[in-house]
Amino acid sequence: MKDQAVCLQYEAKNCNSQNGPGNFIDKVELLNLRTQLPTISSTLWSKNELFKGTLILIIRRPGCAICRDEAALLASKRSLIESKFKIKMVCVIHQLEGHEELVRDYWKGDCYLDSGRGFYKALGNGTYNMARAITTLSNPIVWKRWRNAKSKGVKDSYSGEGRILGGLFIISSKGVHYSYVERLSSPPPMEEILTTCENIYNTFEEEKLKEEVHTFESESNMEKNKREFRKDSATETEILLDYYFDSHFCLKDDGGYLDKKPKV
Repeated sequence: MKDQAVCLQYEAKNCNSQNGPGNFIDKVELLNLRTQLPTISSTLWSKNELFKGTLILIIRRPGCAICRDEAALLASKRSLIESKFKIKMVCVIHQLEGHEELVRDYWKGDCYLDSGRGFYKALGNGTYNMARAITTLSNPIVWKRWRNAKSKGVKDSYSGEGRILGGLFIISSKGVHYSYVERLSSPPPMEEILTTCENIYNTFEEEKLKEEVHTFESESNMEKNKREFRKDSATETEILLDYYFDSHFCLKDDGGYLDKKPKV
């Protein structure tokens, strides 16, 4: 699995290197199929108050039973990924055939059309990852996965392009933390995906806590400086009053005060 799943750790330096997928996905033109509004890919993971990052499931073929089963598997973890780890979940397709059923019955979340296949190229660092038809059709494990999906009641259709492999990205405002290229013989590594989401959440929370501590310390120092300033100011005022009083008055024998000229 290591050769297909890269950047498991939070500090994904390889993913942001000169030849990494981060160079290919910042400006992919997308269409939000729910709102029918165009957008740029980088807006999906831009920093906001609700989410720490975004999990992007890249669908090979919306009508494929295996693709739909994988979408349903990830969607079943939505409450954990979105509500607990604060990682937004979206899916990307490059063709419309079968997408309505995919979104309605299996993914049940936002879906974007990537007609230029920018995300698909990013998975291959600039080129498509292609499934070999003969190898795929003759692989008994692939057929087992298909039968397993069908046994769950997953419907499929045979329309659309199915050779360009999909996969998955987990991205935040800091960069690409995880990428996975689809394997028809096995489902996405859920444990790695959940671990990455949790690591991102924990890291952002630690940074938030440090910022709050720094802000508190700064405010505390400001209050301390204010108190010292007021204390110094009060002391200076007392000195001036004492000097003024001593310069203008003198104590008489009967306990009263007698005006006198200021000392020179």
